[in-house]
Amino acid sequence: MSDPVAATSTPPETSATPSQPAPAPAAEPHPSATVQRCCAVYHQALAQGANDPKTREKAKEAYRNSMPFLSTHADIRDFIACVAHGMLLNIFWIDEGPRLIAAAKAALAALPHPSRPVGRPKTNQPTQLPEK
Repeated sequence: MSDPVAATSTPPETSATPSQPAPAPAAEPHPSATVQRCCAVYHQALAQGANDPKTREKAKEAYRNSMPFLSTHADIRDFIACVAHGMLLNIFWIDEGPRLIAAAKAALAALPHPSRPVGRPKTNQPTQLPEK
């Protein structure tokens, strides 16, 4: 005998049709995922040291340690998002946030830039001057 609950609880399988293309997978995780990871570490540290007077300082350190390295464009973007959110949570001193953002800008400038073609692209149609 089949289970009627199991038959109704599983979603029907759908296949991609020309009218409904399958969604493309995200190339990079959204910055909020990194911010959420930093916040989760921060709140976990707060919860673990509920009786410790230095809990907030330990939680701030945990947040800082979970921030991404400044090695790729995506990591720098995530780092800036974590700094901005950390400023909202008062994790960073008032002068720390802008210095960390400046460090991220310097790291971004140090990354290699993708090469671009030099000059104007060639066109197949000759340029016509307007008639008088």
